[in-house]
Amino acid sequence: MAAVNAWLPAPMPPEQARKVAEAGRSMQKTLESLRACRLPEGSEPAFVFQPHPPRKAGR
Repeated sequence: MAAVNAWLPAPMPPEQARKVAEAGRSMQKTLESLRACRLPEGSEPAFVFQPHPPRKAGR
């Protein structure tokens, strides 16, 4: 729990620190699972990001 509190200006309650640490471990496990699924070279992306132009003022 010390690592969770290391970057905070004030320590968080132990229960909250435990939940944050658990969430970090869960996220790490999910990322490991996703990274284990390699895509074939040259495969098509699931989507392509296409930003919209900025809206004009007054709309």
